[in-house]
Amino acid sequence: MGTIGAVIVAVGWIVTALALFVFPQQSPLHRADALVSLSPPRDRLPAAQEALETGLATRLWISYVPADLSAAEDRTRVDRACAPASSDASGTRCFAPLSNDTLGEARAVAELVEQTGVKSVIVTTHTSHSARARFLFEHCLPEGTEVQVLMVEEPGDPVYVLGRMLYETAAFAKAAAEIQLCTR
Repeated sequence: MGTIGAVIVAVGWIVTALALFVFPQQSPLHRADALVSLSPPRDRLPAAQEALETGLATRLWISYVPADLSAAEDRTRVDRACAPASSDASGTRCFAPLSNDTLGEARAVAELVEQTGVKSVIVTTHTSHSARARFLFEHCLPEGTEVQVLMVEEPGDPVYVLGRMLYETAAFAKAAAEIQLCTR
């Protein structure tokens, strides 16, 4: 491939990565059976809890990944939300993903959907992660389960954004290669 070909590929990647990971459009959300807060919880859990309080769902499922709870604030927030008394009162359920990645979270939620008969979920995650999360959840959840995504904003500094574009490109390729691990 010559210089022109390399430039075309680079520009194509930049445009695609910007559309998927930096500037995806937040679709209007409507009521669902359950909200899912993906790990790490720092910004995601408060956004999911706020959506729960506004009536977007009556259940909140929180992905509990101890490795993602390094900050005391995160651990306190998740421990409080997952405490038996608050969980029973609020419809909250904490779950351990089948593996410590988004695929593991999607597979665990698929099991919860089958156990509970839920027909629609809102997955709460960061903007840069929203396309990959939607891809995995739509492929892993039982046929006919509606998947919406609540996007949580991230820092906008250029170094962070470029890092997320590179990371999500590689992670999306990994997700596409591993999607057969989802069974319907």
